[in-house]
Amino acid sequence: MLNLVLLTPNTRTADAIEQLTQESGVFNIVLRGSPIPIMADVFRALHGHDVAVILVDLGDWEAAFQLVGQIQRSSSSGLIIGFRPGWNAAEQAEFEAAGISGLLHEPFSPFELQAAAYDA
Repeated sequence: MLNLVLLTPNTRTADAIEQLTQESGVFNIVLRGSPIPIMADVFRALHGHDVAVILVDLGDWEAAFQLVGQIQRSSSSGLIIGFRPGWNAAEQAEFEAAGISGLLHEPFSPFELQAAAYDA
């Protein structure tokens, strides 16, 4: 199983993703950050578990950008995968420059999450 940290301000989104990960049998959520927890809790999860995937809601890009930057500076080995309903080429370039390894269109399937985790 791959350990996953989920960070989204939307509790309904978190509920859906949690169910999706349970059904997949591939992911183990070690931190469900909904609403987004304080960074100390995020860092504790990142460094206390062997986190493979950090799944970040990019709906509020300004807030997500700050969050991703802090995660990058923490030297976590987990892949950062972002999700939102859509984006354009300029946004994609900005996401990649910020350190996001993969992108998922929301809503996404367990297979798409698994593919993003292994392809990133």
